[in-house]
Amino acid sequence: MVRSGGCTRSVLAALTGLAARGSVAAAAAFALLGMGSVAAQAAPMVPQDRVAYSYVPNQSNNSVTEYALGANGNATPVATISGANTGLDGPSDVAVSLLGDLYVTNGYNNSVTEYAPRADGNATPVATISGANTGLDGPSGVAVSLLGDLYVSNTYNNSVTEYAPRADGNATPVATISGANTGLDGPSVVALGVWGELYVSNFFGNSVTEYGPRADGNATPVATISGANTGLDGPDDLAVSLFGELYVANYFSNSVTEYAPRADGNATPVATISGANTGLDGAQGIAVNLLGDLYVTNASNSVTEYAPRADGNATPVATISGANTGLDDPTGLAVLAIGL
Repeated sequence: MVRSGGCTRSVLAALTGLAARGSVAAAAAFALLGMGSVAAQAAPMVPQDRVAYSYVPNQSNNSVTEYALGANGNATPVATISGANTGLDGPSDVAVSLLGDLYVTNGYNNSVTEYAPRADGNATPVATISGANTGLDGPSGVAVSLLGDLYVSNTYNNSVTEYAPRADGNATPVATISGANTGLDGPSVVALGVWGELYVSNFFGNSVTEYGPRADGNATPVATISGANTGLDGPDDLAVSLFGELYVANYFSNSVTEYAPRADGNATPVATISGANTGLDGAQGIAVNLLGDLYVTNASNSVTEYAPRADGNATPVATISGANTGLDDPTGLAVLAIGL
């Protein structure tokens, strides 16, 4: 979310500095800023502390709770999608487009529900992907591209299905990654890189598989992170930074492992957040914003935030937790690209 005035000018200066790290990354950064500004301007008269910044699906109470930028402690959500009209049924993951469209995978009824920007309460979805043609089978993770292409990981049939922008109803996927060559083994969550590369965390296989843009069918991964050195232990969610750093939430070891761009094989993490001070407790969801701030949902009903490049027994800079938060088995997480 972009604030006005001096803060925005400082962000522009920071993004200009990013050009030194590569023209593609810099261009993507400016694109994210521009599109994020559109989302921020959707309700220009709404106070900053009332605008949703982070989105959390809560599997046990069939809700999506939304929190303001800078939320901490026993924070009350700025919005909560919940009720019979929502179609939520075991929500597992959430993705938000740069214009604020919200997508949720529902593991119990094999559907993906889409909500309008700033949806709240007993909101009816603007679209629902569901039916025999969809290939959905235990949909757990969801990601949306800049152009609106939707990617869903299906845990039960070891597949990733891709849908056209604004897909609705009994929509047939435009692509399906599935087969013995794919390395998919209990795919939990999907994430997209700047170049359109697709990353999948495999919960049962303790691996992360990467596929080229527009991969389809029995596609062989272009890279697979797996092995004793990786620190992967029930990889439940993953996130990719603007520059390709890969972050993985490990459910069983209560850790977050970070890998260098294009990591492959038995790769040792460049950083591991783990220890009593971290507040990690059944790490389930993870997200990273443009500036490198890291957010994690924990099965103990909390969201912990870490500073960029956090490592070791790092203390969170913020923790959302308490009765007012509405957190109830928070399984996934999404944040807007820019949080300032």
